[in-house]
Amino acid sequence: MFLLLTANVLAFAVSSEYWEENPIPISPGETKQIKIVLQNMAGKENLEAEGVITQGQEIATFIGSNVYSVPVGEKATVNVEIKIPEEIENIPNKIIFSFKTKTEGTGDFGLGASIEREIPLMIEEKETEKIQINTLY
Repeated sequence: MFLLLTANVLAFAVSSEYWEENPIPISPGETKQIKIVLQNMAGKENLEAEGVITQGQEIATFIGSNVYSVPVGEKATVNVEIKIPEEIENIPNKIIFSFKTKTEGTGDFGLGASIEREIPLMIEEKETEKIQINTLY
């Protein structure tokens, strides 16, 4: 049984176009949508993955369902919305996603693999509009 679970762990991967050296640039008051890719490229069974935001829930949400089907040899796209309010204290510098898997027919997400993915943020100061005041003398 352990060997079967290990095979599924090796088959499942989570990727993103953002990593430590390429964070998401975002400013207060801004909303962005990003994609995370779930992969089952080397597996022998179809998987289902359940996504959970373990850090940054106050600024990030899944668009649609948080449960994804990942057939053998395929990829699934996870759409996420990140919204930084105008006024927020202690903006997190990263969002952490956890994806738990199960194979078809096993019933519970507790028996499969679990992979975390950190998405770093680069909070940029919002440019203030420069207003030129003309004075008459």
